[in-house]
Amino acid sequence: MIAHQYDRTRIWKSGEIELMMQLATQVAIAIQHSELYKQLQTLNTELEHRIQQRTQEFVFNVKRRVGIVSRHIGIVKGRTGIAEYCRSLIRYKSNQMLY
Repeated sequence: MIAHQYDRTRIWKSGEIELMMQLATQVAIAIQHSELYKQLQTLNTELEHRIQQRTQEFVFNVKRRVGIVSRHIGIVKGRTGIAEYCRSLIRYKSNQMLY
């Protein structure tokens, strides 16, 4: 920031100097805030990317585990179904022998 008077040499008053210093401080703060905001945007973008990655990994692992559990449940159901079928055959044969 530049304050200039072209037509003659200027003797700055202390109030004018103080005003210019305050303005310079405010400009510096605004610049620093804009830099911090830019850093925040970058970090936010990186965080969103990490969240998406971890969510995809989590969903993949859940689906994998659900598949494993489903296969085990299917095996157990299959065994139960086979056992029940065998028992029903035995009951049927037993009933036929009684007649």
